[in-house]
Amino acid sequence: ELLCTELLYMKTLRIITDLFICGLLNLHSCGFLNEVHPDHLFGNIPDIIRAHRTFWQEVMSPELEHVRRTGQKFNPLSFKEGFQAFSGYFESYVIYCLEVKKKMEFVRLLFCENELFKIFVSWIEKHKQSHRQLLTDMLMKPHQRITKYPLLLKAILKRTEDIQSRDALTRMISSVEKFLQYINSQMQHGEDYEKLLFTLGRIGSYEVLEPASDEIEKNLKPFSKLDLTGPMSGTGAQCVRC
Repeated sequence: ELLCTELLYMKTLRIITDLFICGLLNLHSCGFLNEVHPDHLFGNIPDIIRAHRTFWQEVMSPELEHVRRTGQKFNPLSFKEGFQAFSGYFESYVIYCLEVKKKMEFVRLLFCENELFKIFVSWIEKHKQSHRQLLTDMLMKPHQRITKYPLLLKAILKRTEDIQSRDALTRMISSVEKFLQYINSQMQHGEDYEKLLFTLGRIGSYEVLEPASDEIEKNLKPFSKLDLTGPMSGTGAQCVRC
């Protein structure tokens, strides 16, 4: 299942590049929808595609070829090094997961305000190569895929009896989950940062008295600015409020 779902997911990503992005660029060449840039919709999806292609070629494909050549069962140990370097392969997911909510909101606004964009998306979604997948569903696919790896590895672990293989799978699961925890922490940090900016925007300026001179005003100014996103007073630069 691990390999099969990986291939299916890579095909889904190709729908984004081969249909949505290429179709959008073709419309640009004809002077339509120039205000909608692919990056605004899909962010760093091309980086994610390259990451999965590399992971497939270096980690999954060699074991698949070995099984086909020898007729032996899959050996989880063959995936050990690849999954222990999981964060290195898929660091592009950090940026994507941080931006996916903004992408979804951007699409929602386009649907409300741009009739030509609605027609374009409807045509893509009905195209036989898209298998009737919705744009909004495809935008969520990367986040869904990256969180599925621990489940797939745990399913393999459940059916594995060899102690050495079980130990390797446990380490692989730990590596993936550690990376997912990092992504979640970055997403939470981003949400907290936006809340601080919103709160800061609601706090008006406050001046107790008129400065007696320009010199006094100059000396007081650094202490009169409220920055909730900066380091807390009396602490190091690493101690921020979000």
